[in-house]
Amino acid sequence: MMRRMLGFPMMAMAAAIAVSAAACSKANSGSPVAPSASTPQAVSTPAPVVGGASISGTVVTGSASALAAPSGFATLGSVGRITVSVTGTSISVVSDDGNFTLQNVPPGDLTLSITGAGINAVLPLPGVGLNDQLRLTVRLEGSSAQVEDMKQESSDKVEVEGVITAVTGMTSAGGTIVVGRDNTAVLVPAAASITKGGTTLKPNDLAVGLRVHVRATKGTPLTATEVIVQNTSTGNGNGNGNGGSGSGDDSDDDGDDDGDEAEIMGTVTGAPTTSCPVITFYVGTTKVTTTAGTTFDDVTCSTLKSGDQVKVEGVRQTDGSIVAKEVEKRGGTTTTGGTSKASGAVSEAGGTCPEKTFKLGTTKVRTTSTTKFEGVSCSTLTNGVKVEVTGSTQSDGVLLASTVEKRS
Repeated sequence: MMRRMLGFPMMAMAAAIAVSAAACSKANSGSPVAPSASTPQAVSTPAPVVGGASISGTVVTGSASALAAPSGFATLGSVGRITVSVTGTSISVVSDDGNFTLQNVPPGDLTLSITGAGINAVLPLPGVGLNDQLRLTVRLEGSSAQVEDMKQESSDKVEVEGVITAVTGMTSAGGTIVVGRDNTAVLVPAAASITKGGTTLKPNDLAVGLRVHVRATKGTPLTATEVIVQNTSTGNGNGNGNGGSGSGDDSDDDGDDDGDEAEIMGTVTGAPTTSCPVITFYVGTTKVTTTAGTTFDDVTCSTLKSGDQVKVEGVRQTDGSIVAKEVEKRGGTTTTGGTSKASGAVSEAGGTCPEKTFKLGTTKVRTTSTTKFEGVSCSTLTNGVKVEVTGSTQSDGVLLASTVEKRS
């Protein structure tokens, strides 16, 4: 699930849009780094997939406060020379200005590695399909990498995340919003699901400055099926104080509503300390604390461990730490009461039906003649298809599937 991101003012994001758009219009200064033919591990390293996914974007540095400054994106520092690579593959590019493009990327739950002088960060990208096209703006803060802006195009749908920069003809019956650095226009019909937390909104509750995650069907323009409002506007009002996205929706912050809404995605470093329900752990260099009110998705408080890839939604404290409202495990396998689940995009599909094998992230899955399929069949289960698998983990670590359900 995609949740709230840090709520930055519109000027910061608008400037980020301009820089990213400029990056798209010039040739990528990065040059591919080919693996050495003498590298012993080259045989076991997944090779690029012809016609695979494309991941491009811009990497910048700076704190959240820098992004929130009136001068916005211009206050951010240059990353200098960096290397951006897809972990576990030979796909890599060197960039002198932070702009990068990675081609022929194999599908699955991926991790980008970003390294350079004083830089060593990772960014999980779960559920990348075979022919997906991703555009990102990535912000580095210490060893933490966060997505500021994203557009992901699949064969039948598009997902956009970013700040609403314009609203046209909006009424309770629908209208058009413009989102993100690519100025993506999205038609929002009355039938679209629009939510913020547990509150259902109307199309005319959407306003400039709100950060949203949009799922849409392809077409001209895109048509939204779901809009998730991730934060309220953080600037000095834009005439949108009324409607469903006003301050009344912040009453569930449990006393923390003096902080900023925050979201961080990365790898848990170090074993969680203290005892449930109040535990402390780190995502990169960011301290995270849970409470009795924290909800967990695809992981539990007691099973969260070092090395898990997670997305944390919560409230930023004055010391820079986050008090978590929700902790979501991304990719991998979670086990509850003897039943294991794994989700993501299929990769390394092989075997012959009914005994098919594939991977979800690093989890190896095997089907049998008793496996039930929902929304997909054994024969159409191919690389790039996004699924959730329920089954039992065997002694060799393989997830023996009882059900395979297609996910959009």
